[in-house]
Amino acid sequence: MTTFTNYIRTLLLNEARGSYSPDFFAEEYVPAAFRSRPLPLALRKARGVLFGGSPDRQMLNFRLYQLMQILHSTQLEEYVTAADDRITYLPFDRPELYTSAYPPVVSAETGTTGELTTIGELEPDETAGRLHYWWRVNVVDGTYVNVKNLLPPITEQVYQYVKTGGRSQLIPLTGSSLFFNFTGGPDSAWYVEAVAKPVRNMADIIAMLDKVLTQADNDVIFGVSPAEPWKTWRSLWLLNDQLEYKLGGLLLAMANRTATYKETATE
Repeated sequence: MTTFTNYIRTLLLNEARGSYSPDFFAEEYVPAAFRSRPLPLALRKARGVLFGGSPDRQMLNFRLYQLMQILHSTQLEEYVTAADDRITYLPFDRPELYTSAYPPVVSAETGTTGELTTIGELEPDETAGRLHYWWRVNVVDGTYVNVKNLLPPITEQVYQYVKTGGRSQLIPLTGSSLFFNFTGGPDSAWYVEAVAKPVRNMADIIAMLDKVLTQADNDVIFGVSPAEPWKTWRSLWLLNDQLEYKLGGLLLAMANRTATYKETATE
């Protein structure tokens, strides 16, 4: 079996390093040679609950920060380091991930007059696994403002506006729970980038996993009559009432099944 630094985390991530820099949102070391691996439907279903249907890197990193904390908080930590004990993310030192809110970042294009102010708190799309949002707001003229969502699905919306005391009324940032208003005249433009914070707790996630994963799915993930340590992991997931151990058993099996799974022509 090929092993590598951050073995379990990298397998749960199941994405290549890409061009993400070390200071990217909650990014951790991923071996340069790692490539995403094909997964059976059972694992894809479990990942859909944990990370969302089409998660962005911010969502993957945030959730993995939570999940790896759980694994390292119990005796299950011995399984995290069993294949390869090289871990680069300990101790956990990202308290900024648990601040009450992440303020949007507004940057004005050259030549822009006035200012743009965001209002509200950004809500995540945890079903899709989307935390990252990015817009361009352009004041077309004295009547209309254009709001373009720059991340897929790319959308564009034109809103009519009026100003009171030199400031516009509240206008939606398309596809989100945020609004904005602005001062300044035509041809002013701003970029707005924001990251939402997930709100689902682990108890809710476990309850969703219990509903989604069938016996057949568990057989794929753990094996039908598994040997150790798969037997222990299956028992923890199916029978243990402690959140950390129940979810930990599933996570360890998911990571190791990702490492060992071989796709077949019938799947």
